[in-house]
Amino acid sequence: PCEMCIRDSYYNEQPCLIVEVLSDSTQRTDRTEKLMAYQTIDRLQEYVLLSQDSPYLEIYRRRSDWQRESFSEKQTVTLESIDLTLVVEELYL
Repeated sequence: PCEMCIRDSYYNEQPCLIVEVLSDSTQRTDRTEKLMAYQTIDRLQEYVLLSQDSPYLEIYRRRSDWQRESFSEKQTVTLESIDLTLVVEELYL
C-alpha cells in the first residue's frame, strides 16, 4: 500500500487513491475533466467512481493506462493502492 495514503486520513496533496460518488449532475465531469486532471498526480494509482444509486463502481488504474474497469453487486474488487479486497455491495450497506 501507498504510505502517503496513510499519513493524513482527510486530505493529502499526493494521494494514491481518489474515490468520488457519482450523481447525475457530476458524473460527466467526474469521468472526463476530473479523470484527466487526476492523471497528472504522480502518486495516484487508482481513481474510483461509485454509483450513488446502485451497487456499481468503476476503477481507473495507472497500471492499465487509465482504462475503465467496471464492477457490480456481488463482484469482488481489489483496491490495489490500499490493499483492500471487498464485494461491491459491501460499500452500500
